[in-house]
Amino acid sequence: MKRQKFVFSNMEKLAPVWAAQKQNNARCPTNRGRDGYSRVCAGFFEGKNLFSYGNHYLLGRILELNGRKIAAVNFTKWSNTTTSHSWLAMRAAESAGYLVAHVNTGEGKGLDSRSTDSEVCAAIESYLLNQGEILRSRIEGLKTEVFSPSIVEGIQVDVSEYNDTIRALGFPSMRIVFSADCLSDALALGEKTEAARKNHATRKQAIFDFSGRFSKKTCVVSMCRKNQKHVS
Repeated sequence: MKRQKFVFSNMEKLAPVWAAQKQNNARCPTNRGRDGYSRVCAGFFEGKNLFSYGNHYLLGRILELNGRKIAAVNFTKWSNTTTSHSWLAMRAAESAGYLVAHVNTGEGKGLDSRSTDSEVCAAIESYLLNQGEILRSRIEGLKTEVFSPSIVEGIQVDVSEYNDTIRALGFPSMRIVFSADCLSDALALGEKTEAARKNHATRKQAIFDFSGRFSKKTCVVSMCRKNQKHVS
């Protein structure tokens, strides 16, 4: 039987072990802190909970949400290193076959070792609601502002991915409707504006080229007259 390993060099190697859930715990090495005295562990997991730099920051948890087994990954801003840990945890969970739900509590109460599954699920739902409001605001903006076709198509992709996520997580009531009429109108207006912008840029370039040629010709004539005056 292969001996279990309990210390991994970094989060990139630790996170897949957490996601596999084939052992109860493991950690990164303990190193000296910036003060030269304290001891710091970059990450560890205990059961279904993965932590970044301590119990104060719950990085990931494997749990059930609406009857689905998922991996909740915390993206609440803490530090650049912890943010990189979040991406590593997400990739590890996806590779292990989990449906990943993002959590971002913003300025609110963060998630730690004391957070219950209900609190984590509530944080997931709150994050999805917030993302939905942002997307709805962007869609409303299409009715009053002009965007390039690439931006309009990007919003369409974001809405489609959001709807896929909330359906997979069991929140069908959060679905966002992006009507075909709204999409076609925004695309048509964007394409018309883009064409006008390109036409304006072409005309501006033509004027610049003409001015450049005229200035060059004027300069040559001026030089010839100066030389003639000097000879005489």
